Amino acid sequence: MSERYPPDPTAQAGAHHVARTGVSELYPEVTDEMLVAGARDEEHLRLSRELQLRSGLVVPLIARQQVLGVLTLVSAESGHRYDQSDLAFAENLAHRAAVAIDNALLYSETREASLRLQRAVSPERLEELPGWELAGVYRPAGSTEVGGDFYDAVPLEDGRLAVFMGDVMGRGLLAAASMAVVRSALRAYIVIDPSPDAVMTKLDVMFRRYDIAQLVTLVYLVVDAQRDEIALVNAGHPPPLVVGPDGFVERLPLAESPPLGLEGFDRRTLRVPFRPGATLLAFTDGLVERRGEDIDTGLERLARRAGTLSGPDLSELLSGLVTGMTDTEREDDVAAIAVRHVESAT
Repeated sequence: MSERYPPDPTAQAGAHHVARTGVSELYPEVTDEMLVAGARDEEHLRLSRELQLRSGLVVPLIARQQVLGVLTLVSAESGHRYDQSDLAFAENLAHRAAVAIDNALLYSETREASLRLQRAVSPERLEELPGWELAGVYRPAGSTEVGGDFYDAVPLEDGRLAVFMGDVMGRGLLAAASMAVVRSALRAYIVIDPSPDAVMTKLDVMFRRYDIAQLVTLVYLVVDAQRDEIALVNAGHPPPLVVGPDGFVERLPLAESPPLGLEGFDRRTLRVPFRPGATLLAFTDGLVERRGEDIDTGLERLARRAGTLSGPDLSELLSGLVTGMTDTEREDDVAAIAVRHVESAT
């Protein structure tokens, strides 16, 4: 009947009318006269009579002074007649349902806004750079608010490559917004002076001056393929790995300074070898942390598996590594970036 005789959206009674007005309607008894008055033709009347409608009520789903929909209750074979007490119960039920629906909509909108913001400032595909093979992966947790994971690789004029991986503490739109601020500032500071100590010092000044509340872990690296060297500063972030062309994995030292946003700490630049054909892997803690275990256990587990990155097709290898390492029971975003210097074609 709903297909052949859809409700009239301009009707002065029924679900559409309640949705427009926000006023409940109670029908203690559905009489044959009412069916005749509402029928569009003989077939419509026949189907309506076969339903054996006895009583009904329609109440609006209202949240924050907006009608989100309607709740309709109809009795038929039971012969039950709805009264004012049933109407009060239905309105209470509709109110609870509306609040739940509204909260779900707000959550979805907030999460979508966070995702859009994160995707707007995080590269879906890293830029193709002569002499470099780059791969990046970002996977938000499936059923929680978006976090503040971010990464990028920025080519420098002298052939070096600036790479950073960061994580804003917290979740949701605020974390995503803070991530956008830090990432944009990073790219701006890199243009002025890409050296690790200069970039990190400027970030610390920014945090103090603008009173940014979120703590941010960040590892910032400048990869110099001419000197076979990486210069880096690690502010409270999980240590990156270097995978040799033979698959041997070296874990870089733990962070020597705390996250951004804390005062009174020096950001010292560390220099480590980066052999030709080696691969740098930076990641966020979502890749290695597990409930009930020390993070060192996760770092060792990653080190055992990261040797696969020495093979060809870095993008596919990184995606497979992240998939194999991700804990599906732990709701945390995962981000990873892999960088390898390759000889440019002549």
